[in-house]
Amino acid sequence: LFLRDSLKQVFVLILSLITLLSVFLAVLIAFDLARRLVAPIGRLAAATRAVAAGRLEPVELPARGDELGFLVESFNRMTGELAASRERAAASAAETERQRAFLATVLARLSSAVLVAGPDGRLRSANPAAAELAATSADALVEQPIGVLGTLRAELSALAERFAERLAEGAPEWREELALPAEGGARLLLLRGARLPDGGQVLVVDDTS
Repeated sequence: LFLRDSLKQVFVLILSLITLLSVFLAVLIAFDLARRLVAPIGRLAAATRAVAAGRLEPVELPARGDELGFLVESFNRMTGELAASRERAAASAAETERQRAFLATVLARLSSAVLVAGPDGRLRSANPAAAELAATSADALVEQPIGVLGTLRAELSALAERFAERLAEGAPEWREELALPAEGGARLLLLRGARLPDGGQVLVVDDTS
């Protein structure tokens, strides 16, 4: 009877140790699984904050075949596409700036006066020849109504009226000769205009006297 009681105690002790070890191992496995799951999510969250701050950094994680791996792969693909779009936008902006600089250089050296008006009837740009024609600076003409040409020089009133009329008509392309009073005889101007895609007009003025 004494041995039987002792064996029972030993068995209970062994079973208790086994149970404790099983629980301990289960806790360790649970912590390991949680770490493996939380670590990638933490990296993904950090990468998301980086994207929000403008840094398109991919998430570096070992290949996984589960849903989290698919999410990381989709995130990296998204950041790659955003980076490519940013590069294309930067290249396009650089090309636009080069074209603008080229056009500005050409217009600055033209002997013809070039005026560009928006759909609202205000001058958007004027080259040096146009500024000389109006006896002012190019910057002084920008954002001014077309009628300012007649205000600056009375003899340009007819030119301003023609330009405003063609703008209001939306004429796709037009050509007209205009005689302006001048000392020693009339001054002949050849006006050539064209409609811009946004509804504005560009006018080229040549002195054919």
